[in-house]
Amino acid sequence: PNAVFVVQDTGAGIDPDDLPRIFDRFYRSRTARGEGSGLGLAIVKLALAKIGAEFTISNRTGRSGAKSELTFPVRT
Repeated sequence: PNAVFVVQDTGAGIDPDDLPRIFDRFYRSRTARGEGSGLGLAIVKLALAKIGAEFTISNRTGRSGAKSELTFPVRT
C-alpha cells in the first residue's frame, strides 16, 4: 500500500518545454524569478527516492496550474 499526497495550484502551470527538466540538477527555467541554484527539486527527488518514495509534477489536464504528487510506501 502507498500513502499519496497531492498538491494542486491554479497558477499558470509549468512551461511544457521546462517540465521534462525540472528535476535536473542546476536547471533553471528561463522564466525563473529570484535567485537560486536550481538544486532544490533535484535534492528533494533524490532524498525521496532513497526512502522508496516518488515525486512527480505535471500540468493539470484541461485546467490551469500544476499538480505535485508525493507517493510514500507504507510499511506494515
